Amino acid sequence: MLVINAILHLLIDGICAFSMFGKYAERGAEAYLFYNLFAFALQMPFGALCDAVCSWLPGRLVIKRFYWGVTLLGVLFTILGMVFGFPALGVGNALFHIGGGLTSIKEDDERKLKGAGLGAFVAPGAIGIFLGKELSAFLTLGVYIRNAYIFLTLALVLAGFLRLYYEEKHFIFLEKPPAKEDRFKDSLKDLILSAFICFGVVVLRSFIGQSVGFSWKSSFALAFSTTLAVAFGKAAGGFLAAKIGELKSVVISLTAASVFYIFSEIPVCGLLSLFFFNMTMPITLYILIKKMPRLPGFSFGLLTFGLFVGFYIFYLEPKVPVSGGVLGCAGSVVSLILLSVLTVRDAIKDKRKREGN
Repeated sequence: MLVINAILHLLIDGICAFSMFGKYAERGAEAYLFYNLFAFALQMPFGALCDAVCSWLPGRLVIKRFYWGVTLLGVLFTILGMVFGFPALGVGNALFHIGGGLTSIKEDDERKLKGAGLGAFVAPGAIGIFLGKELSAFLTLGVYIRNAYIFLTLALVLAGFLRLYYEEKHFIFLEKPPAKEDRFKDSLKDLILSAFICFGVVVLRSFIGQSVGFSWKSSFALAFSTTLAVAFGKAAGGFLAAKIGELKSVVISLTAASVFYIFSEIPVCGLLSLFFFNMTMPITLYILIKKMPRLPGFSFGLLTFGLFVGFYIFYLEPKVPVSGGVLGCAGSVVSLILLSVLTVRDAIKDKRKREGN
């Protein structure tokens, strides 16, 4: 399902970008703001609602069916949004991300991928946004492009249902549901601190991603290269953390990002700064999900709300007295400090628990 979800993520974000930069572009910046409000801020209440429903569902297969149903609902709303308006488009985007994200979180856990699956799911979205924006310029081909998006998206949804049927037929994932007392693994104080740090890092990453531009990004090839750097960075972050742990991944990626941002006016350094800076995206999500293993929907939605907050701060056009490179470097250093404190603290606690046993 991870492969299906990853491709769907690309297509859904592509549909949204195609519509917002094409059909709804004349609505102006306020329409884009409200689309982002629907698409990102709604994921937290949708995710919390999914967690509440799943607490009553018996068995993993039933839960996966429910998640896939939410994903399908998101696909349908997104397709309707291409015709009836950007609010439906935003709601569809939110529902898809929660359904697809929760499906990917569950598969990551079942296959013991340690967050690598999360990176694989979130990465293609950036490519979808770029391609959708570029395709929106071809107005005469708009109907054909829209139909192609719809056909491919619905075909992948059907493939997902067939996959679930296969799992049911072969009695996969039919074990008892997890104990409800395992809802939280830390004290409420620790959970709030962890959520605050992860949320703050996501807000910072979102704002810097919007604010830092590159004067050399003047051609299609270079613009697409920046998109690939973002996408591959998100994917690599999940795989690296699964291999060497969150702390080492955070230190390596954000230290490298802070250095490359200083020299980001050189194209290669700018691409590397984007690559390393975005590696923490699946890491923050995985850290929070480990803290609240029975509230994955709320965790996912909380961090996507952080994306909206960062976008909204950028929308307000604050005056930043430093260059983009310095801003990116500063953001990397602050993120490094925050995530290092959190991951070191968790490592010490885990060590004490092992020694106590």
